Amino acid sequence: QPPGPSAPQPSALEAQPSSPQSLSPSDSYSHLASHPQPLSPSASQRSSTPQPLSPSEPHSLTPQPTPPQPSPPQPSSPLTSSEESSAAKSLSFPAPSLPTSTASPSLVSSAPQPLNPSAPQPATTSNEICLPDECFTKDWFYRTIQWVVCGYARFMHSYTMMGLENVRPGPGLVVGLHSSHSSDIAITAMSQQQKTGRVVRALIHEQSWWLRHYFLRLGAVCGTRSTAVQVCKMGHVAACIPGGVEEVMMHISRNGAHAYDLCWRSYNGTLRRGFAHVALQMGSGFPIYPSFNENAEEMRFNPFFEVWTGLRLDIAYGKLMRSAPKPFRWAMWQLAFFAWISVCYLSVPIPVKVTGHVGQPVIVEAEDTVESLALKVKNSMENLIHEVCQERRSRSYIQGLRQHLDYLLNPKP
Repeated sequence: QPPGPSAPQPSALEAQPSSPQSLSPSDSYSHLASHPQPLSPSASQRSSTPQPLSPSEPHSLTPQPTPPQPSPPQPSSPLTSSEESSAAKSLSFPAPSLPTSTASPSLVSSAPQPLNPSAPQPATTSNEICLPDECFTKDWFYRTIQWVVCGYARFMHSYTMMGLENVRPGPGLVVGLHSSHSSDIAITAMSQQQKTGRVVRALIHEQSWWLRHYFLRLGAVCGTRSTAVQVCKMGHVAACIPGGVEEVMMHISRNGAHAYDLCWRSYNGTLRRGFAHVALQMGSGFPIYPSFNENAEEMRFNPFFEVWTGLRLDIAYGKLMRSAPKPFRWAMWQLAFFAWISVCYLSVPIPVKVTGHVGQPVIVEAEDTVESLALKVKNSMENLIHEVCQERRSRSYIQGLRQHLDYLLNPKP
């Protein structure tokens, strides 16, 4: 007989399980150990692979904790669902930093902002900073010094100022006369601020700039051309005294016979024209104001100066210095400078009437040169002194006291 039909044999594909679900619980883990299978959707969410953020989710720059990753199952001791979750919590991996288009507000505030070219920037050099006027009017140090200086000037000298209506809004340069005691400089600058509300930026000599921490709080800056140009470009009014110490020595000599004469020449013969260079850099239309204090030399009586000049030692020292070689001439001049600065404040105040005068401005023109502009300013300064003092150029304590008495008896507004 023909052989009967045999039982169908499973094919090679049918002999192997088609999916892990067809395996028994005991065989499934052994099958996964030999053939790793992809994670289920619920397990893939706990993987360490970073997932992209959805547009609705907020971006953050701080690392976010990653959901724990389950430990691989062991064939011999399968884990229950509760044991698997507890084991997964013990594993954590930091998420990588994600790029974002919106920055944190704290980072935006701390990042350096670009400067506005149109906005005025502070005049800063290695040693000085030019602050706005509001900083001085709110500073207790400036207000205290101003109260003391201006109160003393009103009480002792009945100090008044004339010609402030000539000062225009905007930048400018005040050119003054140097006294032998320098105490009228602070009186003029702070009194002008009281009446106009604008802080005068006095240009201080570089040899005195070691006191810059105090000068800066009083509105002064280092007396260099670059600093003066920066101050004027910021819209402030700068003030300088072209004569310097050379003018002081001339006012002291011969017992004050040349107390109100100008001396704009250095001891080595160089003309003092730095203010003209500053004005020309500012351009045409820039104003220069001549200014001086009437009876400024009579404010103080210094016995050291009177004895020195009374014995004609000033004339002898000047002749010896001019005849000395150049290195010795410089050393003798420095000695005279430090001798003056050491005793100039050792003087007796005299209650004379002091009046500050501001003349008509000298306007810079396009065709001006350094020489022509300096000459125009000097002539304007001499005309102002002649208009106030007439022919007198010498020091006179009696005339200053008489003027103060007349003012007290007949006060003027």
